[in-house]
Order: sequence, then structure tokens, then C-alpha cells
Amino acid sequence: MRTVLSEGSPALHVVHAPDGSWAIGDGVGDPNEPGACVATHIWHVVEKDPTIEALATMAPGSQANRAGVGQQWSISDFDYEE
Repeated sequence: MRTVLSEGSPALHVVHAPDGSWAIGDGVGDPNEPGACVATHIWHVVEKDPTIEALATMAPGSQANRAGVGQQWSISDFDYEE
């Protein structure tokens, strides 16, 4: 999400989608809103939050969430909402 990449919001939600793509969100805003997301290299986000690098081993089809900066990531299965 643009809020994480360039607007200073913390990364609170990370998805490794079943198709192998990655999404990193602020856990608050709607990533489906026009202009909310931007494609970038993952390292641009890792530079802002090095804790995301530890999630690189997440299997496709999983997600990680945390309550706030400095909190533990909790990994679970990811299912797109119907």
C-alpha cells in the first residue's frame, strides 16, 4: 500500500498470495480503493521496516499480521474474502 511505502504508516499486514505475489498493508486502509496500492520492489519496503525480511520464508497462501510496530508477527493461512 502507498501508505506504507511513502506515507509513513507501519506495515501491519503482509500477504504472500497463492499466486506468489506479495502485498504489504497498513492493516487499516482499504487496498482496493483507487490509488491505494503501488507496485514496487520488496526491498523498498524492507528498507523502511527490516522485520518484514523475516517473513520471506512464508509459504504462498499465507499472511502475517501484528498489532503494531515492535509486536510479534502472527502467521496464518490467507483466504481471499468472497
